[in-house]
Amino acid sequence: MGIALPLGISFITFSLISMMVDFSRSSVKKINHSDIGLYISFFPHLIAGPILRTREVVPQFKSIHVSWWNFVYNLPLFAVGMVKKVLIADPIGGYIAPVFSDPLSHGFWDLFISSLGFSIQIYCDFSAYSDMAIAIAGMFGVCFPENFRSPYLSFSLSEMWKRWHMTLSFWLRDYLFVPLVRYFGKGLVYLPILITMLVSGLWHGANWNFIIWGGLQGIIMVIDNYIGFGKFVKKYAYTKVFFIVINFFVWSFLAILFRSASASSAWDYYQSMLSFNIEAFSPDNMFVLLLVLITLSVHYFDNVNFIREQAAKVPALLSVPVLISVIVGCSLVAAQHPESFYYFDF
Repeated sequence: MGIALPLGISFITFSLISMMVDFSRSSVKKINHSDIGLYISFFPHLIAGPILRTREVVPQFKSIHVSWWNFVYNLPLFAVGMVKKVLIADPIGGYIAPVFSDPLSHGFWDLFISSLGFSIQIYCDFSAYSDMAIAIAGMFGVCFPENFRSPYLSFSLSEMWKRWHMTLSFWLRDYLFVPLVRYFGKGLVYLPILITMLVSGLWHGANWNFIIWGGLQGIIMVIDNYIGFGKFVKKYAYTKVFFIVINFFVWSFLAILFRSASASSAWDYYQSMLSFNIEAFSPDNMFVLLLVLITLSVHYFDNVNFIREQAAKVPALLSVPVLISVIVGCSLVAAQHPESFYYFDF
C-alpha cells in the first residue's frame, strides 16, 4: 500500500508493551510523564535496541550525569563496536550481498563461506550497535542491559537464545513463553517453545522465510529439550567443543533463510550449495574466511564488562587518544562506503 512505517517501530512497540505490562503488575500506580517520554525516546537505543524495561531503566533517569570517568570507562566499548561494524561486518556484507542476490550463479565455496560470513556479519553488526548504545548510555550514567554474551560459544540453539539478542529473548520469555506455559500447563509442555520461536520469526518480518526460520529453530529446541541434550553435554563435558562447532554450522545453515529475500530465494541457495559444484577457492573466499576465524578466535573476550574493565587498567592519558584515533579512523573508512546497520530493517 506504500505506507511508510516509523523508524524503530518494533523496538519502541516492545518497550511500550513491557512498560504497560510491568505497570499493570506493579503496586506503584504513579509514574511521571517525563519519565515515560524519556524511556521511549532515550536516543542511544532508539533504532535497534537493546529492548529496555521500565523497572530497570526509569529509576536511573533521576541520576543522569556526564562525567570524565563515565566517558573514559565506556569509550573502549564504543571503539570496539566501531571496529566490529566497520572492519568486520561491512566488508563481509559487501562480499555476501551478490551471493545471496543470485545464489544459482555461484559455486559451493562462495555459498558455504557466505553462510558462515553472514553469521559473523549479523553478529558483528548488531552487537556493534548494542555495544555503542550501551557505551553512549553509560556515558550518561545509565546502565543498559547486555544484549550479547559470546553466543557462538553455545553448544545448542536453546543455549544460543540465552546469549543472543538477550533483551529480545528475555522479553519473549517473560511476556509470551511464561504465560503460555501457565496457560497450557503440563499437557502441552513443548508447544510454548514452538509458538515463541514462531513469533520471534514473525517479529523479524511477515515473510515465509522468517516464519520457517523461527519454526525450524523451535522444532530443534523442542527436540533438544525432549532428549535432554543440555544435560548430556554437561555430563560429558569433553563433547562440548564438538557441539559448539556443530551448533555454529546449524545456526549458519538456518541463517540462510534469515538473510534471503524470500523462501524461494532461500530454496535456490540451499539447492545450489548442496549440489556441491566445487569451484576454485578465490582470494575473496580466503579473506572472508579469515575474518570469520579471527572473530571466532576472540569471541570469548567479546564481553561488555570484560572490555571495559580490561581497558580501565590502561592510563586514560594513553587509552583515550588511541581509542579516539580508532573511532575517527573507522569513521573515515565508513564514510567511503557507508553501510546501514543490518537490524535497522527490523
